[in-house]
Amino acid sequence: TVQAQASKTQTDTVATPVGHVLFVLSSSKFHGNSTVPASISFGEVVHAWDTFHDAGYVIDFVSPAGGAVPIDPTVLGPRLIERLKDQRIMAGLTQTHTPDEIDARRYLAVYYVGGSNAMYQVVDDVRLQDISRHIYEKNGGVISAVCHGTAGIVRLKLSNGQYLLAGKRVTGYP
Repeated sequence: TVQAQASKTQTDTVATPVGHVLFVLSSSKFHGNSTVPASISFGEVVHAWDTFHDAGYVIDFVSPAGGAVPIDPTVLGPRLIERLKDQRIMAGLTQTHTPDEIDARRYLAVYYVGGSNAMYQVVDDVRLQDISRHIYEKNGGVISAVCHGTAGIVRLKLSNGQYLLAGKRVTGYP
């Protein structure tokens, strides 16, 4: 697990931000109740972060427990290992917000990040579901996910009681 000292504030500011995107990650360090290590997909964070940041969006990170999320550096190639030094990203990953600290009114989109731990905690976190529902219904925002991150939206219900995914075709890893 990678640990670093950083602040929760966005360290790389955009002069005129287009809007805010919320990256949802899992805090789980293990698969379920096992001792098998689990982590976020750092590559899925970096590639999306680069795209959103370059387009002028401000990115915030949230996880059920807040604080540092697990990153397994043994599965990263040289380019991603180098990005572990990027404090613009690592500041958010080492001190993620808790759902209680998030004001859903600020966001245009939610991005559920994958990684083997994405199937734990996020799926049943009602606070994260409330945030996503608000962004989707009240802000007219986008709910997105990648790979294992799709697990985070399988139980997401809209205000009318229907699942967000009802009647939709989804391709996802889990």
